[in-house]
Amino acid sequence: MSAFCAATTYANRTESTKAWTYNLVAQATSDIQKDGAKAETVMDKLARTQALVIVETIRVFDGDFSLRHSAGKDRHILLEWHHELDRIREDMEIELGTPDVASREHPPATWDSWILIESLRRTCITVASFLCMVHILESTIPPMEIWKANMLFTASKRLWSAGTSVEFYQAWREDPQWYIRDNKFDEFWQYARPEDLDEFTRLLLITQAGHDGVEHFLQGESVPVA
Repeated sequence: MSAFCAATTYANRTESTKAWTYNLVAQATSDIQKDGAKAETVMDKLARTQALVIVETIRVFDGDFSLRHSAGKDRHILLEWHHELDRIREDMEIELGTPDVASREHPPATWDSWILIESLRRTCITVASFLCMVHILESTIPPMEIWKANMLFTASKRLWSAGTSVEFYQAWREDPQWYIRDNKFDEFWQYARPEDLDEFTRLLLITQAGHDGVEHFLQGESVPVA
């Protein structure tokens, strides 16, 4: 809720409310860090990391020096939470298997377990991408441990958007699933359909082909990607 309130207020800020908005973002960051330190469940640890990266994005990219400076001082917290989340992801994949070794004949035991581990994968990729981008902007070299080898997620709009377990398992049986490892979209570009494109996948594709390239893809046109 702290991240949501801060992001909503920031998106609707005006010149007259800018100072108050900055204070709200700073307070939200403090609340997330304080409450997040007490997180025990996987869901809580996932939520705190997602919340923190939202406010960190505001603090880094707003352009305000004091916000960016405070974000730099606190960055180690996001990095620590990212590492912990990544360890949880690895443990769950040892137990449940990585998506590229799954099959239509062996669906996940529960819909909830798939949503949770897929959320972990996508969050880890988001945080790693954000941290690498910050280092690039600061002309520094990102630590090697930020980005793990073989990071992957499942690109499938119908699986990700399923509203019930019935819809999920129906999509599992009927729809193609694209396993994106280390941001390599070769097969997706060649064989996926526009309706396979969920929002997270679309954002990552934009980094490779730009907005126009993705729009061409959505129109069913081939897109040359280097």
